[in-house]
Amino acid sequence: MKHNIKKAFVVLLAALLCLATVAALVACDGNKGNTKGGVRIVMPDGTPALSMAKLFSENKTIAGRSADYQIVAADALMTEMGTGSADVLVMPTNAGINGIVAKGFDYKLVSVNVLGSLYIVGPDADGEITFDDLKGKKLGSIGKNNTPDWVFGKIVEGKGLTYSDYNVTFYNEAPMVKQAITKGEIDFALVGEPAATAFSAGQTGRMNLQTYWKEVTGQDNYPQASMFVKSSLCNDGEFMSALLAAVRSNAEWLVENKTEVTDYLKTYGSTSSFPAASIERCAVTMLRAKDNAAMIKEYMSVITGTEWNRTDVLY
Repeated sequence: MKHNIKKAFVVLLAALLCLATVAALVACDGNKGNTKGGVRIVMPDGTPALSMAKLFSENKTIAGRSADYQIVAADALMTEMGTGSADVLVMPTNAGINGIVAKGFDYKLVSVNVLGSLYIVGPDADGEITFDDLKGKKLGSIGKNNTPDWVFGKIVEGKGLTYSDYNVTFYNEAPMVKQAITKGEIDFALVGEPAATAFSAGQTGRMNLQTYWKEVTGQDNYPQASMFVKSSLCNDGEFMSALLAAVRSNAEWLVENKTEVTDYLKTYGSTSSFPAASIERCAVTMLRAKDNAAMIKEYMSVITGTEWNRTDVLY
């Protein structure tokens, strides 16, 4: 009797172990999309978030890695990079490069995600704002000592004009510029898309700074915001290929879904408005950094005031 009970116990134990093994295998199979560990992908609101929009819902897993997307405050980006909390960041190109070169953060510039999308808007009867229109007027701008300031300054210098002839007041963010122009505190506003289109209600004039940039530098455009990836993650070729393909696909998706973009991104924490008319002017793209080194070098040379040639930071 005891022998039979012992035999039955052994059989039962073996059956339980078998079931446990099968359950483990099923669980592993159910999570096979996350076999390499997750990645955290961060970006500020506005065009950087726009450059990753499709990925929020359609790329929750990238080449075996789960992907967590977060829209963060712009002033948190350097902390994200410095602490290594973010595996992938979309941020101003110059700021990301400065983090790598000056502060030793271990990332690579992988792709340009947003080309220049800066405009000056304001009242002008014929629709085209000129530099003569700006003289003696008040110009409100975002980005002191950053891309908007440098781009405008380079254009003014390249056209043989004097920066001090233009009365520029800087604001921390685009909504503050809009408030100032609405109140009549400034005459013109220098902002990026999509804000430039959102501001254009009641403003009949526009100046495309990208056109003037090409005129004075010979470069078709400039890398306003780029994607930076941890150097160690850049060694995962399968992941990098899939990530770049997804970002490239997003640029096409935006044009096809431009009327739904604002509501779509709001579900992921965006507070920006993306008028349909602004989408293509937002200049969202995907350009491999190493294939566009000349553009990046030109842009950084303008910003640093010296010949910049750190192509070792490019992927």
